[in-house]
Amino acid sequence: MRRLLLTGLLLWQATVFASDQNENLQSAIDKLLIQNHTPGAVVLMGKANDENVVYTAGLANIATKVPVSPTQPFRIASMSKTFLAVTVLKLVESGVIDLDAPAKNYFPDSIKVSHLPNGSTVTVRQLLQMHSGIPNYTEYDAYAKEIAKGTQIWTPEKCFGYIYDQKPNAKPGAEYEYSNTNFLLLQRIVEHVTKQPFAISLKHHIFDPLNLKSTYVENPNQRQASFTTHGYSEEGGQLSDVSTVNDGFGLADGGIITTAQDLNAFIQALLRKKNLISETALKQMLATQDTYGLGIFATKVGDQLALSHSGTASGFSGQYYYFPKTQISLIILTNLESSDAIDGIAEVVLDNA
Repeated sequence: MRRLLLTGLLLWQATVFASDQNENLQSAIDKLLIQNHTPGAVVLMGKANDENVVYTAGLANIATKVPVSPTQPFRIASMSKTFLAVTVLKLVESGVIDLDAPAKNYFPDSIKVSHLPNGSTVTVRQLLQMHSGIPNYTEYDAYAKEIAKGTQIWTPEKCFGYIYDQKPNAKPGAEYEYSNTNFLLLQRIVEHVTKQPFAISLKHHIFDPLNLKSTYVENPNQRQASFTTHGYSEEGGQLSDVSTVNDGFGLADGGIITTAQDLNAFIQALLRKKNLISETALKQMLATQDTYGLGIFATKVGDQLALSHSGTASGFSGQYYYFPKTQISLIILTNLESSDAIDGIAEVVLDNA
């Protein structure tokens, strides 16, 4: 019964917010959300002429039946890594950080380098490119147990504690392995060299210059009243509201809350207009090893090359794409943890672009 109710609400609330609305595409998005039990989504396609086409479907809050709006805020989780990478590259441009220097040169004293796997030899570039060999703190049972306890205060140092004295997974530079720990180390580097919270650096280098008024770093100890989107997880066909589950959101590996419009403005500035970082810095950012650059993936959607990053957090998942050949950007934000609708939405939107 609950699934049938959700299906009806999705169909009832789906609306196209675009001048050139495409009813077939809207219908396809609706069906993909229903098939994948995803409560709601915002889908934005940005074109080379700066025209944005926005589709919405479903509910931001199932309990109160609040529909998703075009400017709905979402946790973007690991898509935040591209923002931090840009900030690091801005500091490289200004001569504060050397990409190929040992990362320990920029660590604060709070990081126990002698206990950190590969801590004495890994470089800043290797952290950015997921080639550090440093284990991923989210893979450890101690992290899951901490979430279950409902801990309200997370710090990078708490997360480093889960991997101290563990064996490295590879030598620095030897192979790609996705590890959130890399970006917490980068958070501490940014904070150490700038003498301010990383959120302030993001605001200074990205949010303010691009006028991203609906973008901020979440504080897990002070929930924002403006954050109206509820996030859900599914188990056994049942949806549960997990909006308040504290999995460490607010740290630099995934702490940003934003809208599809703001995220698109960032991606367009970085990858199409190319006015956010220098040409040299962008070239380094997009030089991939094992499909990963500096805080960004190179992937394929159908037969098209895309620059992209996905993100999953408690109750939310999404992905941004930028297609260099057509200069089209695509933003997909959902309020279901690990929604399987995302790949299908990307394909159907591109087929109708």
